[in-house]
Amino acid sequence: MSYQPAAPGPQGATFSYAPKRVTGLLVGAALVGLGTAVMLVLLALGRGVEPQPVPLRVVFGVVGAVLAVGALWLLVTARRPRQLGVDVGPAGIDVGVGRETIQLPWSQIAAVRFRVYLDRAVTPLDLVDRQSYPRLEIAFRDPDAAERALPALRRLRSTGTTAEGYTHGIDVGTGPFLPRAGIERHLPELQQALATAAGPLYRGASVEKRWFGSRRR
Repeated sequence: MSYQPAAPGPQGATFSYAPKRVTGLLVGAALVGLGTAVMLVLLALGRGVEPQPVPLRVVFGVVGAVLAVGALWLLVTARRPRQLGVDVGPAGIDVGVGRETIQLPWSQIAAVRFRVYLDRAVTPLDLVDRQSYPRLEIAFRDPDAAERALPALRRLRSTGTTAEGYTHGIDVGTGPFLPRAGIERHLPELQQALATAAGPLYRGASVEKRWFGSRRR
């Protein structure tokens, strides 16, 4: 992750987030996986230097098929439009969705909050917090009208927080492993920018713990 101060604007009133680009790494891993899968499938078909026992050939075939499916998934993931970044400032929130940047002025927003989801997991020694997922959650004055004006906004629809009025969510990276860390430890620059730029629209920050592997909100 990389965080950069946005400009211009009063000190503390702006925040900018731009994730690292990992497309090359995903493509490289996919190609390695495909190459390994091809080798295993050839061994399963008896095309190796020495013929292998049938049970071992079956194992090669199954593992090769799984690797091929995983490699193809990585290629699709690398080509899929991803969120490019977030800018919070006096005018509102700008968020990159795919190759498009959508502008969300404060006049369209009824409320915004900052929530950090902490994944929890049981280890042989303790119950620990493994990873943090910072997230901006937005309640629009008219979410349907906002989506009609900005169709790309549909990709940011939330499900778990709709009942609370927050219909859209913006991920702000993946945070470090911070066991028992308070909310003040998570992106204090973003919290300060929201308090200054959003004013009364900002409804504060909180932490919610959940079990590791549970569905993202």
